[in-house]
Amino acid sequence: MKIVLCMWCYKDTESTVQGLCQFCGRFPQPKKRHIFMGSETLRYYERDIKVLIMSDGKQQGMYKSSGINGGMRSRWLPFDGIVFEGHWFNKIRYVQDSKPSLPNHLHRFGTEELLKVSDSLTALDIERGKEVPYLDVNLALGSGFWPVEMAEEAARAFNLRAAS
Repeated sequence: MKIVLCMWCYKDTESTVQGLCQFCGRFPQPKKRHIFMGSETLRYYERDIKVLIMSDGKQQGMYKSSGINGGMRSRWLPFDGIVFEGHWFNKIRYVQDSKPSLPNHLHRFGTEELLKVSDSLTALDIERGKEVPYLDVNLALGSGFWPVEMAEEAARAFNLRAAS
């Protein structure tokens, strides 16, 4: 039997003879996959943040851009956590600098799916979030922390102070 991720209970499961999840009893991979958004809105460094469960079952952070650097004010954009105390949102996986083959229309989104998610979130009237420390954002995203050497190297590259 093949082990799959159940899209209902998010556990790795071997399907039963009937094809059902051994934990929750549902079909593990419905034909139409959904994206789930947590009800709580977080806020860090004047940016609202939502945590989503994507169609593959993985968590994804989205933040409402200030538009200061990227010129996409009020647009919801993907990120993977906050690297430094202050305001550095880790967006490396979604930009052409780190992925030269990324098409222009996916710069800052990374994938077609995240572009569509961004469009949908941007069209919603999402309430202002509750201000939280950066470590709480990382905890909510399950993003963990960068190893000290990487944080120090990135801090030097961007002339920032690494989080302690």
